[in-house]
Amino acid sequence: TRDIWVRYIRDHPVENNDWGDFQTHRRLLGLITVGKFEAQSELNELCRVHESLKVKYTHTLFDSRCLLFGPGTDELQKLNGATGTAIAPDGGNKATLDKCFQTPSNFKSRAFFYPENDPCSNLETKISEFITSIYYILELKRMEKTREKLEKAPLLLAPFEKKDFVGLDLESRNNKKRCIGRMTKHLGDLTLQAGLVAESLNFFHAASETLRAISDSLWLGAANEGLCAASAILLYPNFRYTMSIQRNSSLQENSSSPQKFNLARNQLYTGSYNGGDSSTLKHKKSDMVINLSSSDTATVLGADKTSASSNSSASSISSSLSSGSGGSGTASGSSSSDSGTLVNRAGTGVATKFPSNILQPDEITVRYRDAIINYSKYRNAGIIETEAALKAARICIEQGKNLDVAMFLQNVLYINLNMTEQQRVRRFEVLTDLYQKIGYNRKAAFCQRLAAWRHVAQSNSNPDWGQSYRLMLESFSGHKLSLEPNEVLENNMGWPVLQIDLLQQLVGTARRLGQSALATRHMTFLLQTMWKNLTAQEQREMALQLQNLSAQCEGAPVPLVLENGIVIPPANLTDLPHCTQLLVKDLAPHLKPVKIVVTKVDSGPFLFTPIHFSSLDRRGVEKDDSKIAFNWVQHDVCEVSVSLMNPLPFELQVTDMRLLTTGVVFEAFPQTVTLQPNVSTNVSLHGTSIECGELEIQGYSTHTLGVKSNCRLKHMLHRKDRHLPPCYKVKVIPALPKLETKTSLPQTATFSGMPNADFVTTSASITLYNGERGECTITLTNTSNIPIEYVDATFHSTLEASLQNRIFQLASDELHRKLPIQPNESIDFKLVIFGEADFLGALTAGPGQIAGGYSLSHNPDGMNSAGPQSLTVSHGGGGPLGGGGGGGMLSGGGSGNPSIPSRISSPTNTHRRNELLTSSFRSSHSGHSSLATLSVGISTGHVPRQLDAQLRFKYSGGEGLQEGFCRQCAISFNVELLPSAQITNWDVLSAEM
Repeated sequence: TRDIWVRYIRDHPVENNDWGDFQTHRRLLGLITVGKFEAQSELNELCRVHESLKVKYTHTLFDSRCLLFGPGTDELQKLNGATGTAIAPDGGNKATLDKCFQTPSNFKSRAFFYPENDPCSNLETKISEFITSIYYILELKRMEKTREKLEKAPLLLAPFEKKDFVGLDLESRNNKKRCIGRMTKHLGDLTLQAGLVAESLNFFHAASETLRAISDSLWLGAANEGLCAASAILLYPNFRYTMSIQRNSSLQENSSSPQKFNLARNQLYTGSYNGGDSSTLKHKKSDMVINLSSSDTATVLGADKTSASSNSSASSISSSLSSGSGGSGTASGSSSSDSGTLVNRAGTGVATKFPSNILQPDEITVRYRDAIINYSKYRNAGIIETEAALKAARICIEQGKNLDVAMFLQNVLYINLNMTEQQRVRRFEVLTDLYQKIGYNRKAAFCQRLAAWRHVAQSNSNPDWGQSYRLMLESFSGHKLSLEPNEVLENNMGWPVLQIDLLQQLVGTARRLGQSALATRHMTFLLQTMWKNLTAQEQREMALQLQNLSAQCEGAPVPLVLENGIVIPPANLTDLPHCTQLLVKDLAPHLKPVKIVVTKVDSGPFLFTPIHFSSLDRRGVEKDDSKIAFNWVQHDVCEVSVSLMNPLPFELQVTDMRLLTTGVVFEAFPQTVTLQPNVSTNVSLHGTSIECGELEIQGYSTHTLGVKSNCRLKHMLHRKDRHLPPCYKVKVIPALPKLETKTSLPQTATFSGMPNADFVTTSASITLYNGERGECTITLTNTSNIPIEYVDATFHSTLEASLQNRIFQLASDELHRKLPIQPNESIDFKLVIFGEADFLGALTAGPGQIAGGYSLSHNPDGMNSAGPQSLTVSHGGGGPLGGGGGGGMLSGGGSGNPSIPSRISSPTNTHRRNELLTSSFRSSHSGHSSLATLSVGISTGHVPRQLDAQLRFKYSGGEGLQEGFCRQCAISFNVELLPSAQITNWDVLSAEM
């Protein structure tokens, strides 16, 4: 049993046949033409093309077949109807085709007719018979050569050697040895090609010794190469990937079709075989490109000599499928087998018995090196040298000798070959594949870029920009690049100069393809990932170039899917402009939600406080900067402040800037800003949360330089240096109502200076005489669409609680009765303000006791002071008088806090103070008591008393109330108290002795 290896190729240059004596696998042995016809004239043309190809390869061709696909069943019915021929049922269509169409008389080949879309159930059998016939012809020729006497062997020549032997003595002893050595090597090729691998070793060893003796370098190299190939086949039986014939997926396989052939007998390849792969055959599909152009030049993978002979490690039977009209072509194959003494194949578990003259693995590398050195002596043997280096590299890959692989492949780059551009591209692609197998990714990427350049070289008459784009895209991994820009920034690996150059060429190639979206995406990728490696001038030029590209096709943060399935991830300009700070703003104080405090019930003096040891562990836990301490409210407008810096030397327009959030539904409002060069600008971004729950603020989106970008905090460069967390988490509580307050009193010019005055929404001022009572109407309006169900109104000031309650008398019961406040409705309630103070004004006097029991004392309550030296005249038995009541204290003050600043002037009571200040006081000079020197008069610093207080409201409603949240607002009250009576004169009477 012998294994037959067949390789199908689409084109085979005729000059390859000229090398058939040097290496027999280079001969074309079989021809298969595949064509389709609709009329007799088309059939005649197909037959003519087939016969012309037979003439083209007549010196080496053993046999040929022609597969002809004619009209379908419906067309045949019409044709048969016109000629009166009946159609045979089921499998009779082929006979009908033969009757309807006849091959020309000069057509001497075997033809197989199939209707269009026929399952071709017997095609495998026909091709198997065809290959078998070729094999037997090859075996017959081998046996004939073996029977010939070596002494009479002709001189076999390589194509370029013919002119070198003109005029030389061909009967010399050296020439006889040359003829014998070359014929012995030729027999070794035929034996290896026929599947007798072990027997071929004897021929190659004998040829090697004979040719070395006469220094026939070229053929000695070929003998060594054959010796290495035969040894490798025996040492590595699973070197090649075996697969059965594969039908095209578009064809329907008939259930009656025969089963696949025995893999031990026939191995048919449906694609170009690269030869010598270790365990897998990497089938390079012609469509494995970005289908951006209509050209399909990569389909001719076997057109070059490299591909044609890369399988010479096991000699081949060749048939080619050339692209003549009608789709004619050829097939090429190689066969290899074990001799009768080799009983083991891979996986049988039986020990393998090798011939004694087989090369050891280390010897294979040495022999290949010697063969390549011998080939290098001949300028015309460049193709042979290249292929030998590639085959040696594959065997070294199987042996795990990566350094030897690199040595052989490096030699290939320095071989100067006269090849077409397509063959140059193919050579670089093979080098790329081999470099990738040993992990030399940078060298593989270098070869890929060379192949990409050859695709669009000026010398290439048919440039293929699509293939060039594909190769450059595939070289990303070798340049330490990834299609995902965030991975590039995180890894920060590779060579920036090479990466920038590759990306610029990729942009240019995408433009030549007419793919503006790809060009914009790659330029955005370049700016995003290589910004720190660009000079200021390059940054400016790249930014302007991106602006020009995006004018043709706007960039968007969405993946681009190419026709071959490759996905180009989005690229975002996260740092153009730079974000130096991002602050999540709290709501305004009067809109800020607070928890409703529930007064705890006093359960007794005994408290139980368990010790939580876990609290000690929290000391070492880092603070979560992403968690926001305050809450946002559903349906309220929220704000985030962003500080941006424009690093470009020109004005940068940023439009449609919005917040990026996840979690609950959030409606972001757009913002537009113009950034000046190198100037920090604060931008406020607003939005409304539609739902309640946890909201994650991940960043913001921009539209700048014609590119829409999602700028997420976690992807920004130097994020940690700016103390920016990956995101901000804000809790959004259910919606709360909004309350608007208004009073019937006039407002003051400024709000109170009391603590917690930030949630004061309005103010009110009133002037009262001591003891006077005033009323104020407070209006509460619900400006939201949620009813206000809970309102708590309390007064806050620096006064004592009892005095405060006497001055401000709030009708809380009336307020609670009017709840709830429906949306867009208002309620009113009364507030009574009472001038709780002495009705007499203050006077200034010296120390001592005034007649009538009046005493001088300091202001006890501190509500007011007429000046730094003012004293209070008080009546021991008097008390505060209500309304305009009678006698009381000589007092200038009631209760208050001296820390409260009093105003020097009051716009509503200027005339009252003028009357007081211009009033005259008379002083008696009678008597010579100790008080005779007392100077009594109004101090120039005397002003009316001022009271400041806040009426604070806590209110809530709806779902927010159920969650235990409320809002606060306040009204600031300013009360000005004036004395009701002023002492203008008094007399001091002498005491009775």
